[in-house]
Amino acid sequence: MPKQEVNNMRKTPYLTSSVILSIIGIIVAFFLYDIMPSGFKIGLNNAKIITHLIIVLIVSLHMLWLAYSKIVSSIQKKDFSKILRKDALTYIPFIVLCFFPLRYLVSNLDSRFVQFIHIPSTVIFIFAFGSFIFLKALFLEISPKKEKSLRNIAIICTLIFFITFSTLSILKHESFFSTGYDLGAYDQTMYGYENGKMLDSLIGFHLLGDHIEWILFIILPIYALFKTPIILIIIQAIFISTGAFIIYILAKKILKNEIAALILCLTYLAHPAIQYALLFDFHTTVLPLPFIILAVYALTQRKYKLLVISLVFTAICKEYFALIMIPFGIFIFFIDMKGSKRFTRFKKISIQKLFSKQRIIGISILLLGITWFLVNINILVPLFHGDSYVYIQGGNSYFGESITETIKIILLNPVYSAKYLFTLNKFAFLILFSASVFFGLFALFAPEYLFLGITELAIILLYTKNSLSEIVYHHQIPLVGFVLAATVIGISRIPKLIKSKKDSKGIIIACSIGVLSTTILANIFFGPFAILYDVNNFNINTPYVKAGNEILSMIPEDASVAAPNWAIPHLSRRNEIYQLRHFIEGLTPNTDYLVMDLSKALTDPKRSSIPFSSEELRILFNKKEYGIIAVKDSWLLFKKGVSYEANICKTKPFLNKSKYPYIDIIIEEKGLIAKC
Repeated sequence: MPKQEVNNMRKTPYLTSSVILSIIGIIVAFFLYDIMPSGFKIGLNNAKIITHLIIVLIVSLHMLWLAYSKIVSSIQKKDFSKILRKDALTYIPFIVLCFFPLRYLVSNLDSRFVQFIHIPSTVIFIFAFGSFIFLKALFLEISPKKEKSLRNIAIICTLIFFITFSTLSILKHESFFSTGYDLGAYDQTMYGYENGKMLDSLIGFHLLGDHIEWILFIILPIYALFKTPIILIIIQAIFISTGAFIIYILAKKILKNEIAALILCLTYLAHPAIQYALLFDFHTTVLPLPFIILAVYALTQRKYKLLVISLVFTAICKEYFALIMIPFGIFIFFIDMKGSKRFTRFKKISIQKLFSKQRIIGISILLLGITWFLVNINILVPLFHGDSYVYIQGGNSYFGESITETIKIILLNPVYSAKYLFTLNKFAFLILFSASVFFGLFALFAPEYLFLGITELAIILLYTKNSLSEIVYHHQIPLVGFVLAATVIGISRIPKLIKSKKDSKGIIIACSIGVLSTTILANIFFGPFAILYDVNNFNINTPYVKAGNEILSMIPEDASVAAPNWAIPHLSRRNEIYQLRHFIEGLTPNTDYLVMDLSKALTDPKRSSIPFSSEELRILFNKKEYGIIAVKDSWLLFKKGVSYEANICKTKPFLNKSKYPYIDIIIEEKGLIAKC
């Protein structure tokens, strides 16, 4: 073969790779231009901007391509041309950025989640960049010959996470960012249990009439020792943080790879949903997370005693978590647990096999779950509420007014059900939720383990109207456990599925790196400090916080109080504590004290989902049976029986529209303010 022809053959791959990078540079340029703020582009030459972006990106991508390939070839002592051609393929996932017009599908969002308008763009980018990192890790063939135990590193990372987020959660609470619903409600309930009472002033009936949460009685001795809602925050952080180490144990056992196990432990800690839950008050909904992962671990190892214990602890956290036992029971009954995911067909089940130990355990767990759930909602909830279980009867009228009617509608009218379930909003939630675990792609390779979370997924989709916003709340946390556990098992199956001749350890590590990279990006783009919180607000040394604490300290411990949502957790260790809005609406009895905060907290959706209206302020400031006894910064304290007129002049500074443009206080009695 002529020498010139050989040279042409060698040049062709370089030319093809260069063309690929150039096309990707053009796509990325249009993507970046599209997500630029419209205000930034006004008055500029758009064609010129795009041209400059294209040139810069094409040159940058080529420089990165050449530099990275040179470094890798030097380290691995491999042929530079081969590395160069291989590395060019890692940029191909960025082609998906050409779908950037999909961002226009999201609109008309709640003001609290206005930043979600960019979610389609960020999700597309996360997928592209995550795939890019995954391919690079795959081509690097990371597979150390000798592995050391990384158990201590996993423990240290978990401890650092616990200390960091429990501290942030406490600072958030002390800065008046926690809420009456739900930290205040749990705190008052625990205060009641501590004193042998069933207190119900805050939500109108005892908490056991809303949810059956026996786990509260287990943590009661710890709460009684410290007597503060802060201990609930710390207990929650302990439970959630423990889940990271259990993920490490599961991954180590399933993947037999220390590095991948540590990476997946870090993935858990970086998951935005977990961090959101930690920063949002206290909820028993998140406490089962470590038990769910432990249950999956026990299932994979056929440790049925550990499995039952884990499921029982899950069930006592909330009444509907008993339903999780149903898919576990079905799984154990139908899945061959001898290292296979094969489903057993009824035709192959003999009488002897039907009553095997495995199937008896499966049936027992299923029946236990159904029985526990029915006892909770049909006997215990009505006992403490005096009415039917609200989350079935009236929980979602679209599917009827009873659980029987709901099941009939779902089974007999699938088209009608699909109209509710398969909406853009709910689909967006699933994409948003799974973006942090590589779009759930690896979890899909373990479908039978994803099936274990089917009841939790159904509850979220059936009983949540604004599904997209669920990412910032706590309801989805049990799903995180199922998806991450399924991801671990799914990754273990990748080497066999692709039938690669490479070392399976390198493939497993690459998959784990891909999962971690997408999780970190998801946290950067729509994590708690990207969407909802500003850590600078968690400052306990501001005049506002000091004034609030001073005002609240003036209220006797045995007095009844009505306060705004964000002040309630600081006052909830008492027999009678009410939402100030409910007091204004006449839904509660008159209390001894009223607390009002006229700062911008009034309109802050992180503190109260509904801002105080001008009409509510008018009613509050014209209640003549209450008089102002103290004003500190933006905080006011009213007391029943004190002269209304005596200190009315203290409201005058708040009538200044230039300083308080967001409030409108009207004193109806003419001449009172004029005399000040």
